[in-house]
Amino acid sequence: MSKLASNVWRTELIPEQREAAFWPPLSALPPALRGAEAFHVAVHPEQPLLRHLQELRRANYSGLISLETYAPASRPLPPQDLRNLLSLCDIFSPNETEALSMLRSTPGHAEPATAIEEADPHTIQQAIEQQDIEKEAGPSRSSGDTSSGGGGTSTTSSSSRSSKGRGSGGGSSTHGMGNPGARMSRKGAGDHSQGELRLTRPFLEAGALVVAIRRGPLGAIVHSREEGAWQVPAVPGTLAVDTTGCGNAFCGAMLAALQAGAGLPVAGAWGCVAGSLMAEARGIPKEPPGELYGEARRRLSLLLPLVRSLGAGL
Repeated sequence: MSKLASNVWRTELIPEQREAAFWPPLSALPPALRGAEAFHVAVHPEQPLLRHLQELRRANYSGLISLETYAPASRPLPPQDLRNLLSLCDIFSPNETEALSMLRSTPGHAEPATAIEEADPHTIQQAIEQQDIEKEAGPSRSSGDTSSGGGGTSTTSSSSRSSKGRGSGGGSSTHGMGNPGARMSRKGAGDHSQGELRLTRPFLEAGALVVAIRRGPLGAIVHSREEGAWQVPAVPGTLAVDTTGCGNAFCGAMLAALQAGAGLPVAGAWGCVAGSLMAEARGIPKEPPGELYGEARRRLSLLLPLVRSLGAGL
């Protein structure tokens, strides 16, 4: 089923079929899901269906929205398109290839193609209207991906709201997610950070609150203005047999950790732990949730001392 899910979205679909398959209207979701405090959404970077994202943001303004791209862009995104997209989510998580495809890159740096104007409801509405025109014009182009599953929306619930949401406030705590203070290294911050952050800074400058660049066997780089940048390696000893769904697992675990109040480096570590568990299973892990959570906690304890600070903010 996992393999099927990862390939259905690659087929040639007219816009209405694609939207019906991957974007059911919020009114069609069960009440328990409509009331979820956090949502994870996967989109194509060139066809992000802004109208749906805007509807989701309005319905879930004080919760977190995580956005994952599931395929590279065929060309750098126009700066205003990037700004519009990032204004509708709290966490943005492309993989390394997808991030590079959206930006104009040079050997040592990547950046949006031109200067970016402030996103506002008017420019987002114009983009939505343009997408509607393109949708009516004909079938969409099919696209491929080498890393993660297809588009759609998933939800997670939590009894507390994170301070990192665009519409929420207040403090945060780790809520059992682990204390990064004395367990993660700040040594060497800045030694190689300029190269490592060439893909995160442009998205922060374009308006993202949290950026998580997924790097497969290299782990992830997580970065926010408030908590700085962190290098989170892959879990040592992971024996990958099937990487389908690892990006979704990473994003879902990171989102749940942030929603529960964890700090950014700990949330990024939870993401890598979830990705490692998914990579070692064909399809989804078969272990009971309690057993799986115990193994996840064990892997987290191994990973946290390896997390490294890359410096502050921008």
